[in-house]
Amino acid sequence: MRKGLLSIAIATVIAIAASSAGHAADRVAPLTERIDVSVINVDVVATDRSGKPLGGLTAGDFEVYEDGHLQPITNFFVIANAGVLSAPAGSLPGQPSPPADQHFRRKVVLLIDNNFIEKPPRDAALQLLDRFIDDHFAGGYDWSVTTVGPDVETLLPFTDDKAKIHAALSRARKTPAFNGHVGLEREILSDPSHRGLREGMDSTGELFGETMRFKGREQTMRNLMATRKSAIALVEMCRAYSAEEGKKLVILVTGGMERNTSFSAYDSDKDRNMRDMKLETEQILDAMTREANAANFNIYVINAKIRGMQALQHDVSNKSAGLTSNGSALYDTTGAEPVDVSDVDSSSLKLALGTGGLYMPGGRIDQSFEKIDTETSNFYSLGYHSPHPEDGMYHHIRVVVRRPGVSIRHRDGYVDASVDQRIEQTLRAPMSFPKEKGALRVTVEVGRPDPGAPTLSVPVTVALPMSSLTIIPRDKEFVGRVHVYLSVYDSAGRNVGYHHEIQNVALSSQQFAQLAETNFRYKMKVGLKRGDYTVAITLRDDVTNETGTAVKDVRLF
Repeated sequence: MRKGLLSIAIATVIAIAASSAGHAADRVAPLTERIDVSVINVDVVATDRSGKPLGGLTAGDFEVYEDGHLQPITNFFVIANAGVLSAPAGSLPGQPSPPADQHFRRKVVLLIDNNFIEKPPRDAALQLLDRFIDDHFAGGYDWSVTTVGPDVETLLPFTDDKAKIHAALSRARKTPAFNGHVGLEREILSDPSHRGLREGMDSTGELFGETMRFKGREQTMRNLMATRKSAIALVEMCRAYSAEEGKKLVILVTGGMERNTSFSAYDSDKDRNMRDMKLETEQILDAMTREANAANFNIYVINAKIRGMQALQHDVSNKSAGLTSNGSALYDTTGAEPVDVSDVDSSSLKLALGTGGLYMPGGRIDQSFEKIDTETSNFYSLGYHSPHPEDGMYHHIRVVVRRPGVSIRHRDGYVDASVDQRIEQTLRAPMSFPKEKGALRVTVEVGRPDPGAPTLSVPVTVALPMSSLTIIPRDKEFVGRVHVYLSVYDSAGRNVGYHHEIQNVALSSQQFAQLAETNFRYKMKVGLKRGDYTVAITLRDDVTNETGTAVKDVRLF
């Protein structure tokens, strides 16, 4: 049992089984005697030499390694044009029938990173996405739109409604671009007035070098702060949707995350502060990749910033600005030392390639959306049994294809978390990410608290039709089990409390006969201080793992 900043007391458990009692989640034996086999799914994009999706592969063409150990492939599905096909002949003996389309239904989170992009290129990219929605999107999968700035705001929950997607993109174009990260003023390296100062010919040269180091530290800190904000948004989003099924992907619209944030000609090995900031940036990128993999999200990065001059631009020895003296060529690569240029690609590449996605720099952004659509509707789904189910640890995956001329991409690893762990991640994520209602029809009522105390005891009652639950016969009665998850958010949408309780259901034969006319009801009291809150209750059927969530706003004076 886990508790946050709230206390819970069980008042009445279930009206038709008064003898039942609530149980903490870690003290209850399994309801049914069953062996849960944890299957790890790996979506593999296979392309030919021209970069086009390649069909015709079978399970025998693939090998899957986890932490360096070969794993037998137990599940193999071919997804072609977003349709789930049976595996090709000879792929696997006894191949199960294709799963429901919902298992592979695409769910796209459009994440607009206003911290790393300016407004004109961002709006231009969103206008091209508008055009893609009109010309190429025929429904069949869902879009969600989220913006990232100082705060995270979900403009659209998952939907395939074109009108709603267009409206969300219009709202996104009205959000400010904060440009928390800007490029270094590298042109100063080519300023003729500072020639020779790199060698420290006089005290002015030393001051100039220290100025360069200060600018580098400042820019590295700005980059780190912007990266933190973007990382928090991505991590919270992945955790919020970790329990969701389907083919999940993030389309990250950004302007490039700068990695070369200092002047290499003036860097000092003794600058510990600079080393620590760059190390933290690397650690954040690693964490973003792992969180996306743990939630089974592929990240497709679109750098919407139009590239400038592609030439070598700055000579760190200050011999030239990269241009020839006679102007006969665009740039001169002879006789110059290595150049000091920006790096806006490697961070995005790391996120994309580590999660089985793709990085697409600026240029033909309209084609980028089309490529993403094609890739995510044509892939292979490989499955194997986890050798250590629900251990909560991160494990690395490597897939090998035994056919020449084929390139593949897939996520780097996974975390085998339990259903409870994924639901907890979802409910602990901020309210900026909508809570999916689920299949179960859950309702929640919040009563009036007892007045007069600083901490108010708020009665909460959650219910759903008993016929929605899976009830199984046992001895002379009928039994079921419901997981009750409570999450409370403050006025800013932050999670301030979480609780998981398990409720057994025991019915007589007479009560079972009246199942269709009965509701499951669970009552609790929540201790809260005065203020505005949002209460989210999720119920989960222990046998089928189907869930339902109800949300209620609460104002306590």
